[in-house]
Amino acid sequence: MMSRTGVKTLNVIAYRFAFACCLITTSAIAADDAKHADASAGLQHRLAALHLIEAEKLPAALAELNLSLAAEPSSAMSYAERGDVNFRLGDFKRSVADYDQQIKLAPQSGPGHWMRGISCYYAGQYDEGAKQFAAYHTRVDDNDVENSVWRCMCMTRQLSLEKARADMLVVKNDRRVPMMEAYRMFRGEMQPADVLRAAEAGDASAEQRNHQRFYANLYVGLYYDSLGRPDDARKYLKIAVEEHRIDHYMWTVAKVHAALLAKKPASP
Repeated sequence: MMSRTGVKTLNVIAYRFAFACCLITTSAIAADDAKHADASAGLQHRLAALHLIEAEKLPAALAELNLSLAAEPSSAMSYAERGDVNFRLGDFKRSVADYDQQIKLAPQSGPGHWMRGISCYYAGQYDEGAKQFAAYHTRVDDNDVENSVWRCMCMTRQLSLEKARADMLVVKNDRRVPMMEAYRMFRGEMQPADVLRAAEAGDASAEQRNHQRFYANLYVGLYYDSLGRPDDARKYLKIAVEEHRIDHYMWTVAKVHAALLAKKPASP
């Protein structure tokens, strides 16, 4: 779900922002044609939405994406962006629906759409989420621990952690620190302390160390939530979100999960 090197991954929004800039320039050339004019209008609204997303003005961004799709209803990218925004706003079912429409318009985006799998998890569509992560594993990358873990989390909600562990997707060589430790933790072979310790081991730049600490705390928090220990989950997700922010979609996932946990009552 991110670069194997552990260095800073290109932000999803920044990538789409750059892509939109290229497209809007191209479309403007043929703006006298009605079809291209509609496309240009749609791209202008998408561009405005991307600015608003960066400013964390999500309701306004959603409004711009609605206008973009009204002007250009066949834009897979606009559906992708709206799926992202709906996820951030906590409207998980609409996020899945937007991603589904994106895939309908751009089928090649289907197998690798791990963001859809995550939205399925939060929408309570655990079977769909598990299928999405299985497709990613078999058709995109079979050495992604996060993919295996999220499938395990989907199956845990359907069955139990014990049964989900028995059917975890096998990952042998995710070189990102501390992903293999996180994988073994979900398999019941390591403890959360082992994951946190691995994030501190070896030489790393300040940026790499921050990434490692973010992912360690994120997956320790998610693991505790899978165990039914919301207080512990809250503790580590809070650390991930507030102390180790990274420029990646997974930070948004951590923020959303932490917000959901904050609504749960504390353990007696």
